[in-house]
Amino acid sequence: MPSNDGLPSASCLETIPGPRDYAYGRETAFDSGDYDADWEAFLPTFEVQYQRKRKNSLDKVFDTSACVTFSVANVAEMIFRHRYESGRISADQLALLEGHGFIERVDGEPFLNISDRDLAARAGTTKDGNSFARVCETLRTVGPIPESAHPFSPDIKTWEAYMVPGPELPEARAAFLSVFEVQWEWLFWGGDNLTHAQKLDRLAAVVGTAPVLTSSPICPGWSRFTAKAGRVIEWCGKEEGGHATAHLSNRQTRLDHYEPFVKTLAPDYWVNHAVRMTLTVKAPKPSKPKPVAPSAGLQYGSKLHDVIALQDCLEFLGFQTVKSDPKRPHFGDRTAEALLAFQLAEKVDAATELKRLAGRYYGPKSYRALVAALARA
Repeated sequence: MPSNDGLPSASCLETIPGPRDYAYGRETAFDSGDYDADWEAFLPTFEVQYQRKRKNSLDKVFDTSACVTFSVANVAEMIFRHRYESGRISADQLALLEGHGFIERVDGEPFLNISDRDLAARAGTTKDGNSFARVCETLRTVGPIPESAHPFSPDIKTWEAYMVPGPELPEARAAFLSVFEVQWEWLFWGGDNLTHAQKLDRLAAVVGTAPVLTSSPICPGWSRFTAKAGRVIEWCGKEEGGHATAHLSNRQTRLDHYEPFVKTLAPDYWVNHAVRMTLTVKAPKPSKPKPVAPSAGLQYGSKLHDVIALQDCLEFLGFQTVKSDPKRPHFGDRTAEALLAFQLAEKVDAATELKRLAGRYYGPKSYRALVAALARA
């Protein structure tokens, strides 16, 4: 968060792993299947985390204190891009995400864009900030919504107005979590007695598997008003304080939400704590084959195997809920109720005639309507 001197201040809260948290080297949460990815090639679209009154001015309206959330969202968006380019996301999964508004097209290419604002609010971000554990766990259990559904719009002028959860959108959240499993684990934290060299070794060992969520103190040269592209930011000796960014590579590059977005830190730059998070693409559920309509001529009491075919068709279309035992097919009351509902929905005949027959007869008109309905499905 920019302070009066133009430097961001700490908003990644100091914390330690909880009893149920995964920790690197003790309980490893995941194997992402990646080992040498270059995350600088998968940068996301950017959103600022503060509002300015005037261009190029430090006289800001407010800062969101959500650097942790922005870092978590950036990592998720980078991993999506990597999974897409490596062919792990199916066309159906991409269509599902796009249908719920998660995908933005840039020159025709899909980029994931989740609402930082909703995630920050639902994870309980305060004016002092938040922790990686809370934000990662909120993403894992609650799921996100699209940026377009709850953006950081220019008319938001206060922290209180910003830190409001977005719409529930349960179907969108469920869609995201049906495609991705969110997994995360601690790499190190304050008080775990690792030396700085040991921390860097651990970062180097895992950064090829996923961008690493890191917190560090802020030193001169960090902010957009003093930083210069390509300049290495030197460590000023501070160990306290933590600003959240994403560690991208063993070149000590970090993805920040303040310009320049990609920063290079000196090799000895202090790191307070780090979390590895990834999105594992779930195996698509196999689609059920479309059934074939049986020939006309079935009626209440029929015990032909074509009854099973009729029940399969009505179930596929959402009318039949209980089917016969395949070994003892039977056209009974439940099938009659389902067939009548289908006949009325498709207007197979006059409603009075259909109700008189009560779904007890599957004739040529019903056969033609069933074939047409299956073709549309």
